[in-house]
Amino acid sequence: MAQTTTSDVIAFILSDRCYPGDRSRIIEALNRSRREAMAEAAGTWRIHQKVRFLNTKTGAVIEGRVTKVNRMTVHLKASNGMNWRVSPTLLEACPPEAKTSDPAKPGEPAFYDLAAFDPSKF
Repeated sequence: MAQTTTSDVIAFILSDRCYPGDRSRIIEALNRSRREAMAEAAGTWRIHQKVRFLNTKTGAVIEGRVTKVNRMTVHLKASNGMNWRVSPTLLEACPPEAKTSDPAKPGEPAFYDLAAFDPSKF
């Protein structure tokens, strides 16, 4: 059995075979499904979590931190300072940042490594 696609559903709704009562129930079911997906996605995001999304107008990937989570939108502050309201289904978590190596020279202990601190060297 072939899977029904969105375009198949739209074609059926617009056809003469679809009665007004059926049309209403189908649209109601699609809207309920969309709302449930958005609510589920909104539950995955946490305040201060680093996320990103694709700005479809510019094609740029926007990264920022979550400032507020609603049922239908997630508010975030981008790294460039702009505030965005985005559908939670469009967001993805940023990969964890790699730990930067200590700026000390190789072979030298880090300046904050108290175990390697020797006051006699001073």
